[in-house]
Amino acid sequence: MVDAGAGKSFGKLTLTYLNQIENEKGVLICVCTAHLGEKTSSPYCSFEELRVALDNRLDVLPLKVADVYPPKPPGGPNHPYDKENKAAALIGMVFRPNLVYVDCRNLDEMEIAREIAKKLLEKKRSLAMRSSLSLQGSLNPISRKEKSLQAQTKHYAGTSYLQAPHLVASTAVPRQGSGQG
Repeated sequence: MVDAGAGKSFGKLTLTYLNQIENEKGVLICVCTAHLGEKTSSPYCSFEELRVALDNRLDVLPLKVADVYPPKPPGGPNHPYDKENKAAALIGMVFRPNLVYVDCRNLDEMEIAREIAKKLLEKKRSLAMRSSLSLQGSLNPISRKEKSLQAQTKHYAGTSYLQAPHLVASTAVPRQGSGQG
């Protein structure tokens, strides 16, 4: 979920970004590997990230990068941390059948960035419209946050994309036989 350098605490950064996503009505971008959502010994594993997203009703943008979707994290009686297979139940709650994913399996990095930017801009526009409607005829429907979003939009090869710290990705890298995820 975060890129912590040597000597840094990825746990503190994870807490900071999850809190920022909630406070700013952001989106948790989930890189959906087969093991995403696996419960491990870490309080910052992807299971806990998804639990926070569900508990706080965070918007989730799934990126399908594996043939398996929704993710099927390991669990069950032989799993060291998830004997009751709670991860499978959590996946069912977060990745509902009506939640549309971005199929990234045949896209290059730029195409994935475009798809993410498109989805995030749709959300921001929707929030801006709701906000301006609630102002009931205000002459200034573009909020400071919307102006900030416009300022954070970068242009590359004729395509716009966002660089915003509250739009973060959650990844789970499968490690064979280690129960990590």
